[in-house]
Amino acid sequence: MNTIWRSLSTFSKMLLFFSILLSVVIMVLSYVLYTITSNETLKTIAQTNAKFLSQTSVSAQVMNRTAVNFLWTLYADPANTAFMYDDSNDYEAIHKTVGKLKNIVQSNSYVHSVYIYNKKMNRFLSTGPETMNDEAQFYDRQAAELMKSSVKPLFPIPRMLRSPYASANDVSVYTYVLYDMYTESEGIEGAIIVNIHSQYLQDMMTALNDGGTLADGETLMIDERGTVVSTMQGQFLEDASSRPMIARVMREQGRSGAFIDQEGNRKVTVTYVGADALPWKVIHIQSYETSLAKLRSIRNITVGVSVTVLLAGVIVSVLVSRKLSARYLRLIRNIRNVTEPSSAGGALRDEVAYLDQMFSEAYSVTRKSMAVRKNELLKEWLLNKNMPAKRLGAFPGTYRLMEEEGGWQLAAIRIDRWQSFAAKYVEKDQELFRYAIGNSASEMIGRICPCETVDMGGDHMICLLRLPADASEGGALPLETVFRELQAWCRSNLHLSISAAIGEAVYSADDVADAYHQVMNLSQYRFFYGHECIVTHAAVLAAYTSAGYKLTAQDEEPLHEALIQGKQEEAMQVFSQLIGKLEGYTYDIVITKLFHLLYGVYRTLQALEGSAAANYRLNFQFLLKQCSQIETIDEMKLFFKELFKETADIVKSRKESRKSVLATSIADMIEANYSDKNLCLDTIADRLNYSKVYISKVFREAYNQSIADYILDLRMNKAIEGLQRNIPLHTLLDEIGVENGKYFYTLFKKKMGVSLKEYRVNYVLNKIHSDK
Repeated sequence: MNTIWRSLSTFSKMLLFFSILLSVVIMVLSYVLYTITSNETLKTIAQTNAKFLSQTSVSAQVMNRTAVNFLWTLYADPANTAFMYDDSNDYEAIHKTVGKLKNIVQSNSYVHSVYIYNKKMNRFLSTGPETMNDEAQFYDRQAAELMKSSVKPLFPIPRMLRSPYASANDVSVYTYVLYDMYTESEGIEGAIIVNIHSQYLQDMMTALNDGGTLADGETLMIDERGTVVSTMQGQFLEDASSRPMIARVMREQGRSGAFIDQEGNRKVTVTYVGADALPWKVIHIQSYETSLAKLRSIRNITVGVSVTVLLAGVIVSVLVSRKLSARYLRLIRNIRNVTEPSSAGGALRDEVAYLDQMFSEAYSVTRKSMAVRKNELLKEWLLNKNMPAKRLGAFPGTYRLMEEEGGWQLAAIRIDRWQSFAAKYVEKDQELFRYAIGNSASEMIGRICPCETVDMGGDHMICLLRLPADASEGGALPLETVFRELQAWCRSNLHLSISAAIGEAVYSADDVADAYHQVMNLSQYRFFYGHECIVTHAAVLAAYTSAGYKLTAQDEEPLHEALIQGKQEEAMQVFSQLIGKLEGYTYDIVITKLFHLLYGVYRTLQALEGSAAANYRLNFQFLLKQCSQIETIDEMKLFFKELFKETADIVKSRKESRKSVLATSIADMIEANYSDKNLCLDTIADRLNYSKVYISKVFREAYNQSIADYILDLRMNKAIEGLQRNIPLHTLLDEIGVENGKYFYTLFKKKMGVSLKEYRVNYVLNKIHSDK
């Protein structure tokens, strides 16, 4: 081998050396590139899925808050709580209370039914098909069994509600129970029970992820026992705990996470996020092959490029080996032509020193890429609570943040009016703006303590402050003053408005991720303070609370009534009153209620026009997305004002046709139910979910008579038909729905000029005469 090597020419040796070196480098780089790309792709997919799953978990929290508030509203009514413990059967009061509950259920579409349980009377009052039931004969046996156990109050119980009718399908619901007293021997003494449609949660999950990342794969929500409580695919109460990946998620202690698992012969990626207020977890299961579908094309491209580069490298090696010195000199001339065009032809005293200078300048470019890597590492630290702190401390430029003594304090910087800003500038320009803001923030805060500003992407950055060990003894840092200076700098130099939120100090590296979530939650309070604000934890704690929240469905009813009638100004006044009632409550409560109001407006339009609501361009997913992008409460008021205006304009243009349809519906209802003795203006208004004044006015305009007169005329016509068929009077009056016979006799004689009996006699005589 040595003989062969010595026999090779210098050119051949160089060619062989460069060819082998190039081949090894390309193969190693290709493998490393593919491995890094695979890991980063899976990590990005997991982070993206976790983001969407977090939004989906909010759906469960929204449903839970809505149901609990609804239950407390019922409990606050003395008429309801009285029936939990009384020992009499006042049927009139029971009928009145159940009727009221039915109206409430009808006005809240997410509610399936309401029960009031009385242990003393062994009685269930229900808004279902059977108003009052003995406990032993109550059709909802599962609810009756719950009253014998210490069920957790104000907590959703997913179950299938059995229908009392054999022909009807079972309904999936979440059951909430509220009670005062429970004993081991007697069970629950009295309770209010609310059943929430499971479709309500499923619709919100689907709306939040319409066309989103979770469209591929399986998304499900499970409880602590592994039972499916909601999915976007429709499964309900299926036991998923036997699936290996579900069992692993149940064992995990963290709130969120992601991993790769094996299900049968299929490799899958699993991402999960826990709900804050409920022991439920949202899980997304996606095929590993689907997750890495794009990576295959990257792999093929990488192999193709590697082969191409290898072939080109062999050719280059030949040329480099032949003319190494010439290429060396030509390289220097080319560099000088670019950097020093005027002196490119002159001689260099020290060519090596010149190349060293050029390489130093290239190193400065490399430092920029190091800054990007540092930013990504700090970003991961903020987002990943399980990241080892020593990994961060080993990276150049971050050692100041990982000193043994001291704490950390986080501050969030958010660019105001982000949607218009993002529409104006491309992503690269947005990155430059964030870099400018972050660089200035680090410089200004650096005067009082070490600081690193992390670009989180989108509209916000995080200032990560390293506090000295004696920071708590010296008082709070003057951060508000620094951020006011930063805001003025951004206005003057960047023509931008920014808001800031200052979080509390933490003294453990493991708590930094939690501090990030806290400061981001604080930044949401820009919604109340407005643009260019500075929000602190102490200020929010003193000004906002979640206690005493009592806004009910009855408070919203005037808004829906005004929208139905196309009264924009009245709707805006009611909305302003509702906003006033929400003043002083936390951001989560306010934004949840605003989303609920938005959903109520959408459902009002659906009730008004049926499926034609889609023609209004009021797609709920679009409205929800717009509402989620609003930054301040003033913008929210303007959003609802424009929504009310558009709704009023459309309602006005279609008002006459709606009135005609409504009047026809009333007439059809009377025709179908004239035999009902309870048929009157009140019952018709309740069934159609409109006010009595409104439907009475609409009907009179269409038929030139009142609803009562129309019912009376119809019954008289039906009575005449019955008399002609020789039906007995008492049977006839019962068939046409007459309860007060004497009063009807009087009205009939007044209109027809003869009594019922006289009319029948005359008709018989006329018929005999005509037969002759």
